[in-house]
This record gives sequence, C-alpha cells and structure tokens, in this order.
Amino acid sequence: MNFLVVVVIGGVLGALDGVGIFFEPKEPYKWQIFFAATLKGVLVALLTGFSLAQLLDGGPRWSPARSTV
Repeated sequence: MNFLVVVVIGGVLGALDGVGIFFEPKEPYKWQIFFAATLKGVLVALLTGFSLAQLLDGGPRWSPARSTV
C-alpha cells in the first residue's frame, strides 16, 4: 500500500463529497463542512487501505484462531 496515494485519493473523493455544500447559499460554515468531508474521506481511505493491506498480506491475524466446527 502506497500511503501517499491512499491519502490523496481519499482527499479527492472526500472533497468531491463535500463540494456540494457550496450550492447552499444560506450555509454559514461552508469551508468547515468542506474540510470535514475531506478529512472524512482521508480517514476512510486509510482505514480501507490498511484493512486491505492486511488482508492481502496473508489474511487477518485472527484467522488461525477461528474454530473449524
């Protein structure tokens, strides 16, 4: 997993999610909502990236401890 690529992709997708707030003329906190959406995108991308990296590197750590019943 390339950390920088994951952060950039998450930031771009989060920014695309948050850009819709600029179409509401009466919203006083446009930039705060935009940055919160961007941060959310970065965090979701990191969570997904680390989860997939662990899965692709040989599976989750708890898999050997599962019951085979």
